[in-house]
Amino acid sequence: MYVFVMSVMVRFEYFEPFELFENSKLKSFIYIDIVKELYPNYKRPEGMNDGEYEVIKKAVTKYHIDPNLIRNGNHVIEMIRYSLERNYSLPILTLFTTWASDPEKYECHNNTVLNWMSFYPIIQPVIFTTEKNLTKEVTNKGWLALPVRKAGRLNKLPVLRTMFSDVKKIVKSKFYSYSNSDILFTGNLIHTLFTIMTYNFTSKDVILIIGQRTNIFNVTKQEASAWETIRTVAQSRGKIYLSWAIDYFISSDNYPWDRIPDVVVGRPAFDNWIVWYTKKKNYTTIDATATLLAVHQTTKAGNLEGHHHPDRLYNRKVIGKHYKRVRWSTGITSCATNVTIYSQKYGINILKRPLKRSCKP
Repeated sequence: MYVFVMSVMVRFEYFEPFELFENSKLKSFIYIDIVKELYPNYKRPEGMNDGEYEVIKKAVTKYHIDPNLIRNGNHVIEMIRYSLERNYSLPILTLFTTWASDPEKYECHNNTVLNWMSFYPIIQPVIFTTEKNLTKEVTNKGWLALPVRKAGRLNKLPVLRTMFSDVKKIVKSKFYSYSNSDILFTGNLIHTLFTIMTYNFTSKDVILIIGQRTNIFNVTKQEASAWETIRTVAQSRGKIYLSWAIDYFISSDNYPWDRIPDVVVGRPAFDNWIVWYTKKKNYTTIDATATLLAVHQTTKAGNLEGHHHPDRLYNRKVIGKHYKRVRWSTGITSCATNVTIYSQKYGINILKRPLKRSCKP
């Protein structure tokens, strides 16, 4: 049973959006084509109508984006238009990760690189790495790259709170997110964030958005190439994973990441501790599983890769130095205080979730 709190009317359909521009207040007569002036090598995609091109011009003017990096056509243009009309700043989300080059995982990581860039300029992808060749490859595809400034003493894995601190100095956005490097997203990621932005949260509310992932073995380049094909393969071959395995954390820009211990990514326990900590502080937690598809590209390494390392207890030891008692079982998606759901009438809704006693931190 869920308690209805508020309906947020943010509806997006996958349609040809030219109808939206017929009487749009965004239409204007710009005699100097700013796109051609600043990006003379830009080729207007075949089929792009004048209304859509006006959105591109306004986005270049307001957000200083590179139109050559917009690779998802109509869907992203509609999201840009939505942001322009509401005077949102872009990017909405800074999405960052890290990985070490591995020939066996190249296709998986390349799928991620292209998938995350398909959201540009709504999302700015960032990688933390010390590898020069990897830096060159991803930045040539539109990503930003930052060095790993602080790493675990034994495993040399990036420290999460330092990643958040460093990326916030470089990119300004409404939300910031760490995600594992093998996760693919679709347009409902942005639709969910737009809904949360229009909800009656205040600027003082500290928000953490989490969700369960959907496992799919051996995702091909073709399957990962478009949001529609990702959704299709998720419906046909995907299996939703356990509520304690959390692969992404989307936080409001005021989340106090500088106050958490020096946990590292790529090892167990930091995810459940973060959810527990967020609830302990009475911050807002949102389980977006029902409206945000997060596809885990499962390779032969399996679903518990981080649990097989000799230092798999690293994060528990780091946390144990600061917190003697942690209710790990409450740091799961099903213990989030709020949940997003789809409504046929209103689109995406945010509901208050009645929690069992076992979910109290």
